[in-house]
Formats: sequence, structure tokens, C-alpha cells
Amino acid sequence: MGIGVDLAECFAKDGYDLILTARSEAALKEVATRLSTEYGIKATPVPGDLGTPGGGETLAAEIAKRGLAVDVLVNNAGYGIAGSFEGSDRPSQLGMIDLNDRALAELTHIYWPRMLANKRGGVLNVASLASFQPGPLMAIYYASKAFVLSFSEALWKEAEGSGVHVSCLCPGPTRIDMPGAPVIVGLPRARLRRQRRQRARGDGAALPSSSGKRDRLRHRLDGSPAGFA
Repeated sequence: MGIGVDLAECFAKDGYDLILTARSEAALKEVATRLSTEYGIKATPVPGDLGTPGGGETLAAEIAKRGLAVDVLVNNAGYGIAGSFEGSDRPSQLGMIDLNDRALAELTHIYWPRMLANKRGGVLNVASLASFQPGPLMAIYYASKAFVLSFSEALWKEAEGSGVHVSCLCPGPTRIDMPGAPVIVGLPRARLRRQRRQRARGDGAALPSSSGKRDRLRHRLDGSPAGFA
């Protein structure tokens, strides 16, 4: 289904119990059942729409109602629409900001104080290579991902020494199930190599390998960036 499911599988492999959310309840239950059976962990599906105002607060309330706690927050929900900004559908453009940015900030703001108080935990935000440059014909999407990276790096610095870790994943071209809203982004290889050198370990951002093989992500909450193998 995409990056979110792959991330969930990585965490399940590492023995994490999961709380999964998405709009499609049927697909959510299918993924939760598969991961629970395959990895022997508890995966709890909580359907919801994070793109609606207050969606994060509603989700958090349902999680608390079930007696569950969040130690590691993975903000992956998002979408993109290609095309000229002129003549584009305004609700769809603003919806990208709502889901890609507002919901991410809302959920982080909800769980951040508890992580700091406990002196442990982590936030993994999914941005994109689009975070590093403007994107004509996908102006809002690229800008929304620039926000995710900037926000993540600022929180990484704020959390320094607290025991709470913040990482930002910046994947390149990825095939995902997003009908009618393609998110295919990339950078010239020379620029990608230059950025990879500039963004050395410790800055909280992870860039993907340029290998043509399918990337398998393992995120380690030890202060180092997420890595591809």
C-alpha cells in the first residue's frame, strides 16, 4: 500500500506493538491482522480521517479511550496533486496543508509533552526529497514537505539531551497507492550526492540510497538518522 505499511512492518519486525490509523477501515484491519500474525505483536487499527480539522485530537482521544499509549509517533499521512496552481481545486490544495502539515503538527503537539516528561520516545516524520527544493506544478506539495523537514529539524534541536529522538525520512520516487494524486519526486543524481554529503549523520534527516533495489527501512531510535539497507 505504500510507505506507511512498510514502516509499520519495520517496527513490527523490531517487536513494537502498533496503533494504525487510516481512512479505510477494511484495509487497516487487513494490515493489522497480517502484521499481528506474522510478527507476534499487537496491532490495533483505529480508523479515522486526519485530514479533517481536529482529526488528530479525535484520534488521540480514541487511543486514550482504549487504554493505549504512544511511545513512538510516526507521521506518514499525506498526499500530493500535480498540476498548475492556477485553476487548481482550492479545497484539494488546502487539504494537502491540512493533512501533510496541520495533522502532523497536531499529533506531535499532543504526544510531545509526555515524551519529554518520560525522557524517552521518538517522532519519525515522513517528508520527501521535495523538501529540499521548490516544485513548480506541485507547489503546495513541495512546500508542505519543506515544512515537515524544517519542523522536524527544529524539534530535533529542542529535544537535544532529553532522551527523545526526532528523525525525518526524505524518500525519493516511490510507487504508492494514491489514485489521482501522484507523488513522484526526485533530484538529479549529482545534486542528490551533494546533499547527502552535506547532510551528515546527526542532523536528524535521512536520505534514501540511490540504488535501484527496493529500499527496506529500519528506523533506530538511538539518535541516529533512519537508515536504508
